[in-house]
Amino acid sequence: MARNKSATDIDGINQKLEAAGVRLRVVVRNRKLSLRGTLPPRPGSTETKPKQTYLALGLDTTSYGYKMALSEALKIWAALDQNKFDWNDYTEITNWQSCQAWIDRYKKHWFQCKGDSEKNRIYWEREEWQLGLKCLPPEKNLTAELLIEVAQTKPPNTRSRQRLVQILTRLARFADILIDLSPYQGSY
Repeated sequence: MARNKSATDIDGINQKLEAAGVRLRVVVRNRKLSLRGTLPPRPGSTETKPKQTYLALGLDTTSYGYKMALSEALKIWAALDQNKFDWNDYTEITNWQSCQAWIDRYKKHWFQCKGDSEKNRIYWEREEWQLGLKCLPPEKNLTAELLIEVAQTKPPNTRSRQRLVQILTRLARFADILIDLSPYQGSY
């Protein structure tokens, strides 16, 4: 007989979900736990049919985080089964796809990682914000196409274009947007 895996092990959690008939999987993305599965379109999306997508849980990869991820997966599956799933229950703000929403989340994450000091506030304002993030239209949804468009707003082969591309690349990585902006960086 095979040994049961602990609930703190992703493989064990996913085996439990599969055994229960839950078609959601727990995955690690950016050192945080997310669910992967077929979900209804997100608010503001042009999609009309459910599709495979991620749902960030904001949980750390700890024993407690794994247990909570299992609990959330079961809760979400029950809501999906009853047609009661609502994205607004899993987003802090209604317009969560907007550039401003992503910038706000990225800023919060940035300060959690770097520390909230006067020196870091000045750096954030002068570097991250002034050289890159302020170029994004706050009301538009953050997409790969928009990032390419914004990356090209600075003159080619300049330091300002290079810095802009670096900042946009970090934001894209944070937002899990799969895009390679390096061709737009130029040869400064």
